[in-house]
Amino acid sequence: MSKLVLHETNGADREIALDRERITIGRKAHNDIHLDGSAVSGNHAVIITLGSDSFLEDLHSTNGTQVNQATVHKCVLQDGDEIKIATYRFTFISEPTAQSAPGKTISATPKSQIAPRTEHPTALMDAVTVMPELTQLVPSTPGEPLHDAGNTGADEIASGDGTQGVIRILSGPGSRQLLALSKPVTTLGKPGIQVVAISLRDGLYYLGIVEGEELPQVNGSEIKSLPYRLQHRDVIDVAGIQLEFTLK
Repeated sequence: MSKLVLHETNGADREIALDRERITIGRKAHNDIHLDGSAVSGNHAVIITLGSDSFLEDLHSTNGTQVNQATVHKCVLQDGDEIKIATYRFTFISEPTAQSAPGKTISATPKSQIAPRTEHPTALMDAVTVMPELTQLVPSTPGEPLHDAGNTGADEIASGDGTQGVIRILSGPGSRQLLALSKPVTTLGKPGIQVVAISLRDGLYYLGIVEGEELPQVNGSEIKSLPYRLQHRDVIDVAGIQLEFTLK
């Protein structure tokens, strides 16, 4: 299991297990990692862990988040990365193992308290492709084009070398739209209802959940465990919208 090491100002180190898919960081008490200080925003950052991969996202904080002394908005964490939030300094340690069950109690010092999650913050909305309210999908990354599949058949979509993942919307106002899965992680869904993430690692695509009480369905059945490795032509049901995963 991957973890953060918090380096206290008194020289002590405290380990924080990333044993949930989503760990929020901020000054407000509902955050999983509660940091005091006016330089820390109420909802400052979030770490999403899918399998052995962890992603850090700054939630439009006032003073920003740094990784290895560079200000970041969203990045894939690597073993040994140093994260700085205001005066707090963390080291990310990658230890790939199966994730523990949500809700596990984590011990910490009073200065850097970690509380069990009592709600699902929706601060990732800017990174989520919202469905089906929009008639045209909004990509996770500005400038990444979406294409209308028109009458293109599934065989034509998958006519490439079979390594590029593509999501095709099968139902709702955005039906026939295509989204290339070219980023390390792509989030899709309806904030407040269900949001999933599709991560790319070692040329394979994995499905995980970011928000929602129920696991997504694949090919009409609820998946049993996460992350779930996607196969060509899997049909994913996210918040009542059907998505087809293909390789081209």
